[in-house]
Amino acid sequence: MKKLFKGINIIAIVVLMLIMLLQIPVNATNYNLEIVKTDNEYLLYISTIMQNEFQFAFTNSNTTDKSTLNFINSIKDEQGNNVAYVDKELEETYFKDKNGENINQYMWIKQDNQINNPIEIDLSTAITQEVIDFVNKTTTRIPITIGQEEKKSTTEGNKKITTTVGYLKIDEQKGDTYEYQLVKLPNTEYTRFVELAKEISMFENNANSYENIVKINEFYELYNNLLPTKWEKVTDGKIEQPADAEDGEEYVVWIKSKSPEGKEIADVQFMTSVREEKEKTSTQTVTEEVSTKTKLPVTFDSNIILIIAFVIIVLAIIILLVLRKKITKKN
Repeated sequence: MKKLFKGINIIAIVVLMLIMLLQIPVNATNYNLEIVKTDNEYLLYISTIMQNEFQFAFTNSNTTDKSTLNFINSIKDEQGNNVAYVDKELEETYFKDKNGENINQYMWIKQDNQINNPIEIDLSTAITQEVIDFVNKTTTRIPITIGQEEKKSTTEGNKKITTTVGYLKIDEQKGDTYEYQLVKLPNTEYTRFVELAKEISMFENNANSYENIVKINEFYELYNNLLPTKWEKVTDGKIEQPADAEDGEEYVVWIKSKSPEGKEIADVQFMTSVREEKEKTSTQTVTEEVSTKTKLPVTFDSNIILIIAFVIIVLAIIILLVLRKKITKKN
């Protein structure tokens, strides 16, 4: 019995210690951080504090005395998000060693007079502006137009069936050659890629730069992993949907151009196939020339006809009266 109570006491103590630990406020160190490298500086996006102003400081140790920290005010990016930054001066002061090599530092965040535990900053993980521009220009690097055309019609009985299908037409540049690769959806390897492409196309409605950067990073990585190694030649600048494609099927269309100087540009498009069949009754119209002599109809004014009729009636009455008179005299 004593052993049982002893075991219960130990469990109770452990539970109490866990409860106490859970109730102690902890300064988060696992910030959601993304870094963007621009021409002049690095912008540090922290998802949980972008909505309000804050201060930040850099040190080479995560155990630095907080009272010695030199805090800098956050700035706003083009979308109005509050971000930390590393300009040329801060980079030379904190992120370079004596030999000019890159080193990591710790960033402390101060907000509402509270200093949180530091987060390690590695500037080499930054996404460049070139990558952001590359992703934002996806589907526009190689200009195309989307069209539909009627294929050769077939006749069944007295019905003529025409099939309309879709295609992509490349706005060809003089001297360039083009190749392509089609990937039919759904495809497990492309599920997230297609989702991200749709989300990125809606960026103008989303001012949360942190989320945008996360998606751009992921899309860029998938783009390079999925880029084909085998290509088919484009004929007459036109990429037609597969001959057996059904209406509404979706495809990822990879396109690559190569200039006479050897410069290559790759791009990706998203195509929905079209297949419309229309039936038309086939009727043949025969036109014959008939050479017959016909008399033109004579037409009169209706008033003239009435006058003539009236005159005839009057004459008839007069004749009848004259005849009656003669007959009466004879009698």
